[in-house]
Amino acid sequence: MGRPAYRQLQRSHYKALHAVCDFVDKDIVVRYMERIVVRCEIIHSATYCRKLKRNSFTVQTTAGMYFEILTFLVANLHGQEQCYAIGHYLTVVNYRLCSRAKPKLKFGHIIPVSRSRDVLAAVAAVDIKQKCVFISLPYLPVDFVCIQVHSLERCT
Repeated sequence: MGRPAYRQLQRSHYKALHAVCDFVDKDIVVRYMERIVVRCEIIHSATYCRKLKRNSFTVQTTAGMYFEILTFLVANLHGQEQCYAIGHYLTVVNYRLCSRAKPKLKFGHIIPVSRSRDVLAAVAAVDIKQKCVFISLPYLPVDFVCIQVHSLERCT
């Protein structure tokens, strides 16, 4: 969605792509996108969401992992064009949300996570399962990912 920006592949993005693809040309020109549509759902990147002042760039992958998308890129690898999300994985951590809650009370849709800012990773856009809500509270040592029950931004 939107107008792509054609640029040479950034070095950090090259490393992320090379981790998921056997061969990536260093001098390849790719299309950078701020948002895309996956399974009729609009997925934003962090660069687009800064304009919106909200976080809708956290997703769950088909492998069940949580991922924070910085940008999207479309590259022609192995003669086939494919879209990738470039960003950081979120690590699920052990944190009790409410110490006074009864043992039977469960918050299965609220997952405590920590951000890892070390290396960028690439995820194929087709491997994005669903959008999630990211919550960061300054007075807690962890952040939270909430699985969305309903989505308001769907294409028809």
